[in-house]
Amino acid sequence: MFLLVDGLRETSAGAAFCAQRFHTFLLPRLSSRQDEPEDFELIDMVNQAIEDLDKSLLESNARYAGCGLALLLVLGQRVLVANVGNIRAVMCTPPKAEKPSKDMWNIRPLVGGGRSGRPLAEVQRLERLRRLKEYAPLDFDGKVGETLSAASATDAELQAISDPQKRAMQRVSRAAHQFAALGFSATEAMTATPASVQKAVEDYEKLVGTSDGSPIYTTALGRVKAAGKAVEAMLSLDSFGTHQLAELCYAMDEEGGILPQKRAATILGVEPGCGEAVAHAQVETRYRAVLSNLAGASPEGADRAWGIMGEVVDSAARPVAQLWAPAPENRGVSAARAMGLRDLKRPRKLIGLEVVSEVIHVEDNSTVCLMLLTEGMREVSEAQIAEAVTLHKGKPKAACLRIGHSVLESRKKETSSSDQVNAVGALAAYIDVNDDIVTAVNPEKKLKTADGRCMPSAKPPSRIRIAHILVKCQPASGPAPSDPQARRPAPADRTQADAEAQLLKLMEVLLDVHRKGPEAGAQKRLSAKFAELAREHSDCKSATSGSLSDLGWISQGQSQQGKEFDAAAFEIPVGGLSDIIVTQRGVHILHRLA
Repeated sequence: MFLLVDGLRETSAGAAFCAQRFHTFLLPRLSSRQDEPEDFELIDMVNQAIEDLDKSLLESNARYAGCGLALLLVLGQRVLVANVGNIRAVMCTPPKAEKPSKDMWNIRPLVGGGRSGRPLAEVQRLERLRRLKEYAPLDFDGKVGETLSAASATDAELQAISDPQKRAMQRVSRAAHQFAALGFSATEAMTATPASVQKAVEDYEKLVGTSDGSPIYTTALGRVKAAGKAVEAMLSLDSFGTHQLAELCYAMDEEGGILPQKRAATILGVEPGCGEAVAHAQVETRYRAVLSNLAGASPEGADRAWGIMGEVVDSAARPVAQLWAPAPENRGVSAARAMGLRDLKRPRKLIGLEVVSEVIHVEDNSTVCLMLLTEGMREVSEAQIAEAVTLHKGKPKAACLRIGHSVLESRKKETSSSDQVNAVGALAAYIDVNDDIVTAVNPEKKLKTADGRCMPSAKPPSRIRIAHILVKCQPASGPAPSDPQARRPAPADRTQADAEAQLLKLMEVLLDVHRKGPEAGAQKRLSAKFAELAREHSDCKSATSGSLSDLGWISQGQSQQGKEFDAAAFEIPVGGLSDIIVTQRGVHILHRLA
């Protein structure tokens, strides 16, 4: 199981919550099955796990944080890809050729569907229907650069628009409720009459004039007319209840969609942290009859009132504790679907949880690479992905690092140090389905994958001869562990990312050397160059050991380099290079000599 989470609102709180708990929601469902689930059953289990995880996040202290989430679940020759949010998924396959080829791998975006999955196009259609129902901003369609917010546009945002007609249409487009769509201030809404509502509609029609042919003109005008009709009906039925609803709506606007506990308690007339029983009792006393009466004129208005009241009760009743909340300027989110983000799901479900899903059946004797990329890597082209996957066949970390560093390098050229940039992240998994691995007679035979890469034998050897290049780095937290085999300590400012970047460059030098010249001398050239680079760059004492700068012969579990090291070392074929790996000692690349 591979999971990639992409934090929103400049915090990792939601991403960390989901990353640490997702397996506890999915694995029990999988293990409870006595038989192998069908594709549609597998998708249903994943959807339920995502839904339950989201419910848990929405009740946690990180409820206002959020993240995108993408899953790769490998079951035999099936791979389920599920995606909530703006994480991109692609599948890479080697060129169709009988012999190993240097041609670029083929790239196919994974947008869901298939026999049992849900395609992106269907999800986007459902999103639009949901936003239409939930009084969402009219100028949001999920495109890059567009943002969703729970609150109406502020006066400052509107005054920044010089054209009165555009300002009026923006006010309506960004209105979070019917009173804001009519252009009322909080004071005007709480003293409104049917006559003032009619005048507000007429003033808007006069201001925007005849249609300019844009879709936003028609939808905004329709929203104003519908708001006028609904508010006028509510005022005619119960003006006091309508004014109470307006007060609740503007309270949410003034607080940016997230009610502080103190204000919620003031609305109910209770002490902060009063508990649900006390809070609900106050709702029954103060609001039940008044707000229920509005349903006769506007069911939508009554539903809105009870939705807001639910958030008021939750905020006022919960124990007095500091919840994480985004700064007011960071509450807009450029996503149509995500985990968490309670203020964008309650009382209005502006952000959805629709899952784009697909089950891929990997054919016999074939290789695929599946890659997930965060929103911060949206500028990465398919050609760049193909280049990285082709160059670093079978090395998912190296392929991801190449793509990530290319993005960061391009940003350094385009942005100043003060500009805010999105974090980048990628995850890749290579999947080989090769019958030869199972049926091999000679355990020491080098096996070939569909794209020509060497695979380890079916039975791992008892011992191997290995060399490595170690680049030490400072730990993320705490003091660096003791390392008596270190040739030199890590520089004080060298991070793991710095070490990985350095090793990626060395790996690409080695790959270039290996691929040049006649195939017969490839391993010898590679071993010689590896030793040369180890002597120059490695922080391990083994760099000065003999002509090949190696660790000598090691047995499984006895290398004293750590389990991550051993696991990688015994998977490498003779003459091969490992992916970039991380251990307690630092960051490594390995080369198997024998």
